[in-house]
Amino acid sequence: MAARTMPAGARRAGAAHYEHARRTPRAASRTSGGDPAPPLCYGVASLSRSPPMTDADHRNNRRTVAAYEGYARGYAAAVPATPSPQAAADLRRFAASLAPPARVLEIGSGPGWDADFLETLGAQVRRTDVTAAFVRFQIERGKQAYPLDLLSDEIEGTYDGILLLYVVQHFERDQLDEALRKLARALTAQGVALLSHMLGDGDEWEGDAGDYRVVRWPAAAMDERLRRAGFAVEWESFIDSERRPWRSVLLRKLG
Repeated sequence: MAARTMPAGARRAGAAHYEHARRTPRAASRTSGGDPAPPLCYGVASLSRSPPMTDADHRNNRRTVAAYEGYARGYAAAVPATPSPQAAADLRRFAASLAPPARVLEIGSGPGWDADFLETLGAQVRRTDVTAAFVRFQIERGKQAYPLDLLSDEIEGTYDGILLLYVVQHFERDQLDEALRKLARALTAQGVALLSHMLGDGDEWEGDAGDYRVVRWPAAAMDERLRRAGFAVEWESFIDSERRPWRSVLLRKLG
């Protein structure tokens, strides 16, 4: 699955998440070598398997994807094509962690604005999305984009980096572990991924029609899932919002 939360606009979605994360300048960044956060580094543990996904899990995901299909062009019009200073800083740090010429897989590319920015930094980006309307939108503007459903498809090939921004909040808890393992398998040795998740507890349906599934994760619980999948967290940054706080993490594949 490669959907992402909708921006403010037509109020169809849990709308302000993505646009807020791209545009809000009030963010704090912490690194493994800096103050105040201690290093976030874990060893690789044996992977435990999550319970099988239920039919309800799949239905929830399909419902969210269907909602994006109906709003992809409105989404592209509402989200700024240029990242906010904080988002740009995170993307620059991600690109700086890659040895050129770096091959990056973007999952949940949407209209492709983040891929556009990464390419100005020298990365070679493969743009993918589960939403066919987003794939068509990018092709129409002259980009190469491909369908990819992270929950049901295997990732072909390996990449130096993976970008997964504003996507995993649409995954049920039982779906996350295997998705993270797929990311680890698709990265080269010591490859990196930039992933964002919504902070908090619980899950809900958002949007005027209640079509957008949102699952929140406390930082410690997400980090445990990442550790089990074979990742170390090298740095984190935060979008400060009482209603929708976001955390982005730069992950290094271990082993």
